[in-house]
Amino acid sequence: MTSLTSGELAERTDGAVTSDVVVVLAGCHGPEAIREGVRRVTAGLRLLGDDLTALVGCTSDSGVSTTDDGRVRVVVFEVDPIDRFPVITSAPRDVYRALFSAGRIAGARAMAVIATNGDQLTPAMVRALVQPVIVDGFDIVAPGYERQVFDGLLNAAVVYPLTRALYGRRIQGQLGVDFCFSSRVAARWGTGAEDVKVTRPTWLIPQAIVDGLRVCQAHVEARLIPAPDGIDLGTLLAQVLGSLFADTEQRAAFWQRVQRSQPVPVFGTAPLQPAGGDQVDVRPMIESFRLAYRNLQSVWTLVLPPATLVELKRLTLADAARFRLTDDLWARIVFDFTLAHRLRTINRDHLLKALVPLYLAWIASYATEVQNATRQMADVRLEQLCQAFETEKPYLVRRWRWPDRFNP
Repeated sequence: MTSLTSGELAERTDGAVTSDVVVVLAGCHGPEAIREGVRRVTAGLRLLGDDLTALVGCTSDSGVSTTDDGRVRVVVFEVDPIDRFPVITSAPRDVYRALFSAGRIAGARAMAVIATNGDQLTPAMVRALVQPVIVDGFDIVAPGYERQVFDGLLNAAVVYPLTRALYGRRIQGQLGVDFCFSSRVAARWGTGAEDVKVTRPTWLIPQAIVDGLRVCQAHVEARLIPAPDGIDLGTLLAQVLGSLFADTEQRAAFWQRVQRSQPVPVFGTAPLQPAGGDQVDVRPMIESFRLAYRNLQSVWTLVLPPATLVELKRLTLADAARFRLTDDLWARIVFDFTLAHRLRTINRDHLLKALVPLYLAWIASYATEVQNATRQMADVRLEQLCQAFETEKPYLVRRWRWPDRFNP
């Protein structure tokens, strides 16, 4: 089977291929894994009814073109590896552009990208992602992963509370890699058989909220893909937060009008988890923060107001048992770095690397509080953090509008 880009798919099918669902299997690699992935996708769609047809895009040839009953076609998509956060780019091989293009050509009612590896992919997961679009009329389904207390801390500490405070929707799956979209999404972000028109990297969930699309979350039987081996924390923060901060700048006119957050519909139930688990040694993180306080004064002084620096100095004097970076202080720190990124106060890569020891200080504080906690108990603690971000949001708005006049 010849590899097809989204443009070649349109040319070869001449718009004649119709499917109810288009799925890109971005997490299955190699013929055996792809064949098993296709089988599980097919089984998941059958849970929604025997009459659904599907087009499954794979990243390499599996030797399979259709399933036994002919309701599922398999095509090779030439797409770039998916990022750990849902951003559509102008790259010709962008996975979301390929998905939306194929969905429009096929007249699909639902389009899903599944990057969870084949070992965790289950028919129930496929149903959980697709059903809210097919049955309930939602436009975007974000994943709610099975999470241990110390999983996904970048999302818990920054991405989720920040986007929730800015855009007013409680969607935890911001760093997910498995999503489902309706035909309205593809129509909104592109026209006809043309590729989606994108001039800058765009975070999908914030764009959906700005566009008034219906968004929900579904619990899936998988854990979030961990960061690649060998990637250091500074690089990870630069990749994720650099993109998020830049996206935030483009939507300032919208998020400054948002007052409080609202829940979104959630499908399924997160499994209960017992207390306990791995213990976290917070001492190296605290020492890293203390060392940074001595060495990064010249940088932090450019980003953080004097009142925050005073609080950080007090924190350097606390022993491990009493080490607490308060929620309101952490929210203001994230807001200050968001603003500094916009103003280019210093080189953006240097800026985000200067956030690393402060992020480690937050992890140390959080870990001290939730040692031996259940996931549900940790979620209560993180809800308090999110509420602090919402309460402190006027601080960001004031600094954003008058960066030179507001200096607490």
